[in-house]
Amino acid sequence: MLRALAVLALAQLLQPGQVRNGFIQPAPVAFSTLQTPIPNQVTGAAAMVGNATAPWTDARASTATDVIGGVLYTWPQNVIPIDTNGALVEPASTNLVEYSAALSTSPWTATNTTVTVGQAGAPDGTSTAATLQSTSAGGYIEQPAVASASASLYAASFWTWTASGTQATALQIYDATNSTALATCTPTATTSSTAVQQCCALTANATAGHALQWRFYPGGTAGTGTVSGFGAQLEAQPSCTSYIATAGTTATRAGDVLTFIPTTNGYNNFCLGVTLTPDGWNAGTAWSANSFYFLPGSGAVLYGDNSSVYSYDGSGSLSVTPGFASGTPFRLTLGTQQGIGRSFSVNGGTPVTGTASAGGSLDQLNGVQAGAPFWLSNLKIGTTSDWRQCQ
Repeated sequence: MLRALAVLALAQLLQPGQVRNGFIQPAPVAFSTLQTPIPNQVTGAAAMVGNATAPWTDARASTATDVIGGVLYTWPQNVIPIDTNGALVEPASTNLVEYSAALSTSPWTATNTTVTVGQAGAPDGTSTAATLQSTSAGGYIEQPAVASASASLYAASFWTWTASGTQATALQIYDATNSTALATCTPTATTSSTAVQQCCALTANATAGHALQWRFYPGGTAGTGTVSGFGAQLEAQPSCTSYIATAGTTATRAGDVLTFIPTTNGYNNFCLGVTLTPDGWNAGTAWSANSFYFLPGSGAVLYGDNSSVYSYDGSGSLSVTPGFASGTPFRLTLGTQQGIGRSFSVNGGTPVTGTASAGGSLDQLNGVQAGAPFWLSNLKIGTTSDWRQCQ
């Protein structure tokens, strides 16, 4: 009970703007589920908002995982994941690797590497980690032909740490058809108090029909070494997302669809402000058209691509350029007055302005994501069309 209260207290104090790091600690056994309110989510007219922790829902048709304080937690279906950045909003994604935490089970193979499974220290609090020790230079583990590629980007991820000191490693996406490494990343595994979830993403599309392999080299591609590992993942995504556990088949996490309903009546004149923190080790290409949007009823829609954010309603589109960068938060603020005009600002800068459609009522706020993960925090909604009141 005390631990649950501590987590809830932490959630109330969470602040945006910290880069997700996935720290692994020799932590206590993880909670099986968490349900926490979004921190700092709403300010404004009390008659409009009511209970600030109640209006949020997440229509995600599966469980989801995220990291708090070094522990990998699982959120149940339709419960919003919360971490130190705010509400984590992710696309639907499939882990193409089988037996993601059973690294000695077929179809896993090891070349010049000893794999010892059933080790303690996995970030979810279980003894499902593996010790990986290369017995000669360039030893590796792999899952052969893990995917028949589509012409798209892929991202591989893996949790690693060492008993002491540091160890150079390599995480690789390999094209077995052409016997070519498509991407090789060389993260350094460190002690359990500072180890991170490693990510390696393609910057160019894989060739359709080619057999892809997930590979990890505990001593790097030309050396030897010993590390602990957990949670192999390969996704047809431009950036890594949170961990999706698999057994004898692939597994899919549904996408988040956040909805905020402050009132059943709607408001014709309103402002809203929200802080967005983009994720993605592969920043820039991680954002695609409609990679997120916010839909205030029949009024203005906010959506983004890899360069700009747009405010759109029936009268046209306004755009601002926040300068997307992985882990760098920016503040979007919109003010709209039915049938008169809109003002759209980023980080409190001089707004762009335009007309507003007759629609403009604020019935709900949806957020969906189809590119790379982002965090939503510090939402403000007000009953004034002055954007500055929601900055």
